Amino acid sequence: MRPAAGPPVPLLGILDIWRAKCPKDPPANPVAAHAHRRMLGTTMYEHVLAVTDGSPEAERAVEAASALARAHRARLTVAAVVELERPGRHCAYGSSEWNEVLRDAARADLSRAWGLIQVPAEFEIFYGKPVDAVADGARAIGCDVIVVAGSPHGIGKVLRRDRTPALRRRVACEVIQPD
Repeated sequence: MRPAAGPPVPLLGILDIWRAKCPKDPPANPVAAHAHRRMLGTTMYEHVLAVTDGSPEAERAVEAASALARAHRARLTVAAVVELERPGRHCAYGSSEWNEVLRDAARADLSRAWGLIQVPAEFEIFYGKPVDAVADGARAIGCDVIVVAGSPHGIGKVLRRDRTPALRRRVACEVIQPD
């Protein structure tokens, strides 16, 4: 005669074992922290927005956004921002020429980004001041996460200000900066 069995004991899968060993606090690195939350099953994205300006840091952000979109089977939108020059009192002709140069530069940034991605994507140009344009564009397209360029290194750190904290204050979604 067999002894009475208690409730069935579930078999632990690899992910359950990893969760049991995983530290509860996410790492300080934003990309690693995101991967940590994803492995715990607490984050799932449907629409990823990558912002590019043609810099090497922005190219790494586009690659990270592409990998993120592939991992989540999410939509990917790659955007460039153009801050148009307003026509002046004495130089209306020059400003329209300059605005066309800025649009061409944004198109070139987007075409370089197209060569870096590994998933189908949409490409957008947002107009306005960079932080406001990205925040408004993210709301308009309904993205869940924004991937922006990491802080520049070397002389670029002195010349270019990091606007990510201002963007985080203006959007409801997560903002990630790859290293």
